Formats: sequence, structure tokens, C-alpha cells
Amino acid sequence: FVGQYLGSGGSNTVHTAEIEVIGQQGKTVKRLKMAMRKRIRNQDSLEKIRAEMQTREDLRRRNIPVIPTYRLDENTGNIYMTELAKGKANTILSNSNDNMELLLQKLRQRNELIRNRDDVLNQVWEIVIQMTKSYSDDDPGFYLRHYDALYVIVDNETLEAQAIVGDYKHVSREVEHDGTSLSQLEMLNRSIKSARLYLLSMDEYLGFSEKELYAFFSAKKLEYVQRSDVQLD
Repeated sequence: FVGQYLGSGGSNTVHTAEIEVIGQQGKTVKRLKMAMRKRIRNQDSLEKIRAEMQTREDLRRRNIPVIPTYRLDENTGNIYMTELAKGKANTILSNSNDNMELLLQKLRQRNELIRNRDDVLNQVWEIVIQMTKSYSDDDPGFYLRHYDALYVIVDNETLEAQAIVGDYKHVSREVEHDGTSLSQLEMLNRSIKSARLYLLSMDEYLGFSEKELYAFFSAKKLEYVQRSDVQLD
């Protein structure tokens, strides 16, 4: 069952979906409410989608918050994942989400912003740091190639929020497509730039100014470099 349209991005659309879990005797054990990312063009090969799946798994192993359930249907190329909105309980702050207007109206009526916005800012920084660390030759770092990789999940009742990585095609390894290897500092700089752009794009909800974000990330970066082996040059 495919239900409500949630949004789109690139060659995909996202809808709510109801999934039947079939037991060993062929009977429905339970029904799960999930979200389905439907492939609408053939340009997204199964190899690319499998690479996204692996990126998500690698990020999860680094204790980076990701979408909890993320499963590929090999026959269709569709992905079934946790329905983060939980009906109408949450709003997902994403540039590909077309259902953020009700939250914005609520914030305007109350003359409020997301209540734990400073926590969200620190959560985004922790994502950047955990992502760019290089643990070994087999586990080099990642960086945020595009700001659409980030989501902020907002509880519509409490207006509390949590940042996660939700779109894995916008996360890259330390090596560029042409084989160029990026330094940890360069990965850090690229990720900070993407994080700033994302937070600025959600200014109506989070209220961060460009000056405020520049000051925050500059201070955090300097502190991090001073207590680690990251080289500035």
C-alpha cells in the first residue's frame, strides 16, 4: 500500500507505505507503517543505491544518527525506511520535504523557534566530527558533499528537535571521483560549509544567522584542531 506523498529529490519520490510482514506459514504476522523512497528514473542504478546503503551502515557504526530502518527492495530499487514523521507527530526539516508548512505556521503563531536550537547546532557539529575522522586505511573519513544530507526531526508538540544524516547519496568518502585524496582538514571544511548552508536554509525554523554560524563553527574547528593531529596547512 502506497499512501501520502511526502516529498521528492533527484530521481526519487517519497510516500508513506504499509508493509506486510509474512510469517513462515505464509500468513501476515504484522503490518508496519513505513516510508518508501520510490525510484522513478533508471539513472539510479542498483549499484548506486547499494552504495548509499553501505554509506548509511558505515555512518551508523560511527555512532552517527541515521534513519533507523533502511532496506532495499532488489526487484524494484525502492527503499523502505522508518517513517520519521510518525504520522503527524514530527516534522522533518529537509529541503526535499513538502510538508513543513504546518510547523512553520505554528512557530509564527507562537512567535517561537525550535526550542533546543543550540542542542541541534551541537548535534550537527558532532555529526561533522564523527564523519570526518579517519580510523584506518580501510575506514577513511566521510564528508558532507551537499547540505541535503542533513535532516532535523522536530516534535510538533514539544518543538524539540534532533539532527541526523538522512540522505546518503550526499555523503562521500575521502577520495574524490577522480581519485584525488582529500585531507582531513579539507573534509572538515567541506562538511562545515554544507552544515552551515543547511542550517541557513532552515532559518525560519532554527533562526541562525550567517554571522552566528560562522562564529560557532570557526571556534569549534579551532578547538578541535588544537587538540587533535589535524594539520592546518
